[in-house]
This record gives sequence, C-alpha cells and structure tokens, in this order.
Amino acid sequence: INEMVQMYAQSLLSGNIHAKDKILIYLPSEIALVEIILACFEIGAVAVPISPNLTEIELSAVIDKVQPKLIITNWKYKSVLTSYPIPLIPIEELPNSSSGCSVVNNTYRKKMDDVCAIILTSGTTGIPKAVQLTYGNFETSCANWNGFLQFEEADQFLCCLPLNHIGGLAVLIRGLLFGFSINLLATFDAEIVNKVIRDYPISIISLVPTMLRRILLIDGGLDSLKSLRFILLGGGPSPGSLLNFCIQEKLHIIKVYGMT
Repeated sequence: INEMVQMYAQSLLSGNIHAKDKILIYLPSEIALVEIILACFEIGAVAVPISPNLTEIELSAVIDKVQPKLIITNWKYKSVLTSYPIPLIPIEELPNSSSGCSVVNNTYRKKMDDVCAIILTSGTTGIPKAVQLTYGNFETSCANWNGFLQFEEADQFLCCLPLNHIGGLAVLIRGLLFGFSINLLATFDAEIVNKVIRDYPISIISLVPTMLRRILLIDGGLDSLKSLRFILLGGGPSPGSLLNFCIQEKLHIIKVYGMT
C-alpha cells in the first residue's frame, strides 16, 4: 500500500498538485481509492471522493461547488467526466504521468487544522452538501471512538459502506491510527457479507438498518452477526422492532451518528 501511495504522491507532485489543492476522486470503493486518498493526505492535497452513482445533475452541482484542480477516475468512468473543463486523468495512467524519473521533494508537513477531505452528505434535503473535514476532526473523532470501543490490533473491521461517505472513510482512518485490519468490500451484498464474516476473523462491522435487516433475513445471518464484537448501526433511524430483536438476540449493537 505504501509503495503505491508514494508512487501516486510523486505523480501528483509531478503534475503540479500542491497542498490544499482539491482532487475530485470518482472511483468505486476499492483498494485504488484507498491509495489515492492516502496519496492526497501524503502531500496535503484535499481528497474529495464522490460516488460514481451520482446523477448528472448532482455531479455537475458538486463539481461546480468544489472547483477541483484535478479529477481522478478510471477508464470505465472517464466518458462521464470529459465534458467538464477540468484536467482529468484515469488512475491507470497516473503512474506514468510524472515526467521522466525525477523525484519531486514532498515538503508538506501536516497541521491539525488543515482540511484533508471534503465529504458529501447523503443529500436527503436536496443536493448533497460538501463538508470540509480536517486532520484534527478525524483524529479527535477516532480518539473518542477508541475511548469507547477500545480497538485492538487483532480486530478485523469489515467495511462494506462506501469510502466516499463518512461511514466508510472513518473506518479507513481508524485502522491507520489504531493498527487493526480492514476487510474492504466494494459493494454491499448480504450473502457475501455473511460469507466473509464466516471465513475471516471479522470482529467489527458498520451497517445501516436496511443492511442489518438483510443479513438477518438470510440463512445463517444471525449466527454470523452473533460472532462479532461490535455492530455499529447508523446512517438513519433504526426501527424499534429491529432494535428489540437485536436486544433479544444479544447482538452487540452500538447506535452511531456519523454527522458528516
């Protein structure tokens, strides 16, 4: 991961990206997105991960609001973004984009009040709002989480929430700070989640109520969830009937509020 992060960071520096420049990242929640976000952090650029599922109107509004210096996508999604007057590069071409073999010195030194990411809210009241979050915001939040949950290096966190929302991105940063492993799923599928919990030493998962309900409805889902140390449940109101069932079955539910 670190080798890829350093390579991407060098490519961004060579492409005249500096600290505080905003990078719009239009990628699925896979390992490449993790690497690009961390490369932005490495050089002090502001990572703006957005969902590839946005409508054209939402996408135009976000780009107009954020005014990024660069858009990073992949070959699959490139055609969606070519109409915007902003430099665009597919991630597959990024390693080759730096000129020659020269190494650009990274002079960025992190400050806690530097904005490191812009995260979109879920858009329940209209066009999603773009919220600026600092390194200090994340580190304070993560420290509070650790004070409550006491993360362990042996923990394996199943992340099936998108990394372009706080529920997914916060998992990544907690793992970096506290040294636990992250098992990353690009999309949510109840059957796959159930299989992963059974096949790997998963101890924590973050879900929204609909996801939890879908896992409970499949064969063996309840037993899988009972094996977890914590089930973080947020992203919207939880029906009383669902919570009562979880209490009855002694599932380790922690009600959470992301509040991007």
